[in-house]
Amino acid sequence: MRIDTRVEINAPASLVREKLLAFSEHADWNPFFTSIELVGCDIRDSDSQVKPGDRLKVSMKDVRSGKVSTFTPTVLSCTAKKFEWRGSLIGQWFFSGIHTFEFLEKDDSQKCVLLHHETFSGIAIPLLRPLLKGTQTNFEAMNNALIEVCENGC
Repeated sequence: MRIDTRVEINAPASLVREKLLAFSEHADWNPFFTSIELVGCDIRDSDSQVKPGDRLKVSMKDVRSGKVSTFTPTVLSCTAKKFEWRGSLIGQWFFSGIHTFEFLEKDDSQKCVLLHHETFSGIAIPLLRPLLKGTQTNFEAMNNALIEVCENGC
């Protein structure tokens, strides 16, 4: 099962990536991922130095119900073009999600196309499918907030 979103942001891809990786600022603008922190790793000068293998502590808030849950995914990729993590419940065989942000340059690097998607797998998908129905709405709310913070600094 996969959920896909795509938005165009009137800002360079490097700025969009910078805002997304400024974990300490998520509480100020992100209605979905309200908190993201690096856990169990060396202190770094900035969140943008995240590397594969790092663990994150992510709090996500359903924009409709307000319910908050926390999970600890592992970073799979953190490049200029892609930021990706994997979270799982019990184990990857049971329920797993690979959450991906891709930053594509457009119009001589003045705009960014953000591909924001997640691929879910595991034997629990049929049981958890009803709980995943709001995921598209949550992604869209986050994308719209990211557009606002990148284009207007709000």
